[in-house]
Amino acid sequence: MVRVARGMVWFDGSALRAARLRAGNEAGWSLDELVRRLRAAGWAGATRQTLIGYENGTSVPEPARLRVLAMALGTTPAALSGVAGERARLADLRHWAGLTANQAAGSFGFSRWSLLRVERLGQLPRGWAESHEGEDGFVQRAALAYGTTPQVVDAAWTAVLRSTER
Repeated sequence: MVRVARGMVWFDGSALRAARLRAGNEAGWSLDELVRRLRAAGWAGATRQTLIGYENGTSVPEPARLRVLAMALGTTPAALSGVAGERARLADLRHWAGLTANQAAGSFGFSRWSLLRVERLGQLPRGWAESHEGEDGFVQRAALAYGTTPQVVDAAWTAVLRSTER
């Protein structure tokens, strides 16, 4: 796991490198080839240095960049995280969807800080649960916002609740 300023998310630089080396023909793609493809996909600031940092685990791509990387390599953001689905956290699901905390919070109608509290502690904002069908309402909205199933969100939600019981 690599710590980023926006919280804890899983990212596996070796999975990125492996996906790059499997891409295209038998030899895979060089860093320069991946940079070229990322720039063509709209990531104007893509550089070799950035990709080296990701592959070495010294930095983590922002959510939108993670999605572009995965699409360029023909894989999923989850595959680049190295996390099995049952170990995914709510923050991972948001990150894999390409959303920052600010962007995702708007889907729920509460602040970024409230979303981060939900992700870390499993605590919905006061009043929100009563007016939005409680935890089930959150799970349904998160599934839509993150482009996944309610079952996946529920598993991540349950993991958060379990981790706070310790």
